[in-house]
Amino acid sequence: MKKEATMLSKLKKMWHKLYNSMYHLKKELTTRRIAIFCFCLGIILSFFQINTVALQGTQWSGQFSPYTTFQFYLSDIMFSIGILFYGLYVTLNSKRIFFSIGNNHARFAIAGIFFFALLSYFFSINETITFFWLIQLFKLLIVYLFVINRLISEKRLIILILSCLVFQVFLGLLQFILQSSVGLSFLGESNIGPEILNVAKIDIGSLKVIRPYGTFTHANIFGGLLSIGVLLAGYLRMQELMPKKKANILIGILSLGVLLSFSRAAWLATIVSLIIFLAFREFKITYSKIRNFTFTFLTFIFIGYFTGILNLILVRLKLVGDTSLVERIDQIKTSFSMLLAHPMGVGLGNYTNAVADFSSKKLMPWEFEPVHNMFLLIGTELGILAAASIIAGLTIGLLHLFKLLTKIEGKYKCFPIYFAIILITHIFILANLDHYFYTNYSAGIFLMVILGVMTNYLANLEESGVSIEK
Repeated sequence: MKKEATMLSKLKKMWHKLYNSMYHLKKELTTRRIAIFCFCLGIILSFFQINTVALQGTQWSGQFSPYTTFQFYLSDIMFSIGILFYGLYVTLNSKRIFFSIGNNHARFAIAGIFFFALLSYFFSINETITFFWLIQLFKLLIVYLFVINRLISEKRLIILILSCLVFQVFLGLLQFILQSSVGLSFLGESNIGPEILNVAKIDIGSLKVIRPYGTFTHANIFGGLLSIGVLLAGYLRMQELMPKKKANILIGILSLGVLLSFSRAAWLATIVSLIIFLAFREFKITYSKIRNFTFTFLTFIFIGYFTGILNLILVRLKLVGDTSLVERIDQIKTSFSMLLAHPMGVGLGNYTNAVADFSSKKLMPWEFEPVHNMFLLIGTELGILAAASIIAGLTIGLLHLFKLLTKIEGKYKCFPIYFAIILITHIFILANLDHYFYTNYSAGIFLMVILGVMTNYLANLEESGVSIEK
């Protein structure tokens, strides 16, 4: 009897412990926490090309085209679950919380983008492809809205992004050392090697050295996103949101990745961002001179690309080969021919469907890719007015930020504005020299998160009663 009583007592204690554990777990697993967890997991998974083809468009010579295919990503599932639980959270707390689509500037930008995207459907040469891309655009909007509604603080979000980028650096370093992929295809790693066609390489005499990809689809994306990571780590250090030693280590690791990417656009954007930062913080140059330098340089990059002058300079400096120069100039000519024939655009996502009709030569399968300039690509797909509106919006935004600096006192209040100016300048340079922010899923999600963080730093959303961050 004594043994049975002892056993019964132990079972009761175990039951109470299990009950308490389940009670605390239930208490912790609120709809808000589940939404945050799924959103964060969705961001992490967006760095990996884990997807399936839902609907497939045109193929050229039997080769897969990501630009005319609707792909469904694992991260989309996480974002969808996050939306469901966030909706439940808002519904259950409807007396205290409502959903925000940002301040007036954000709402105007969102409305403008969707207006031109929807308008392009009526001028589209392939409505099915445009419909695919409209769904993709809507997914990006959801991510942006998640960020500006502050389910997670900006600091934690930046640290999450930086952690993912550090992993990419170490993977890229392994790829560079081994000169091949490392066998993480289940995470979306591309199959890369010196002898594989259409893999980004550096020719050193007869030697071909591959550029690291991480789990991205190209080395330029790897370098471009890491270069923005350097800015994020620098901002945490500048705001003293992270110990200087830790921030310096992060900056060093990410800078190594940018260097190994051999992305000229990432190198240029990083150097210019550093110059502007030093002008703000070290050299104490007047805001008007920094503004003039910034706009002069961005104008040179913008005009230099369209006229081919920039590519000629790169050839002269032996930073690109003659073949690369010819390809870029051909892309520009083709794009302008497309613009003249379709001033309202060929429809969102349809550049590669139309390019063969406007190219002066017969294109090889791997040449069916968007023009390496996001603004020119927007013009060909959404129309000249859409491209002009985005450029005007960025220009007005930068001018407004510089004007805002003259009205604010205190270095900590100025830091978010410094960060926004440098970030917009950095993205403008990358967007002028490539198209991945517009065409690549991982880069698009990354851009929405970064723009959302910048929006929150610049706008006091609490005035609209929308912040739910405790």
